[in-house]
Amino acid sequence: MKPTVKRILVVVVVVVLIVIIIIIVVVVVVVVVVVVVVVVVVVVVVAVVVVVVVIILTKKRTLTVVELQNVLESVCVKRKA
Repeated sequence: MKPTVKRILVVVVVVVLIVIIIIIVVVVVVVVVVVVVVVVVVVVVVAVVVVVVVIILTKKRTLTVVELQNVLESVCVKRKA
């Protein structure tokens, strides 16, 4: 083969590899973004469920506001720790 043909082949192979790497990086970024969004949605749903459960329990037991604040503070402290 002529040297120019070899150069052209090398350039084509390098370009194809670069394109494949870019596609892989894009796919990885998209997967990471989707995972982060799913985690955020799950955390929000869990928080809403906890609030609804606390409201239902307070309606059944008729806790005072101070007791409810104590429960919420203990939950926040556990999450921070």
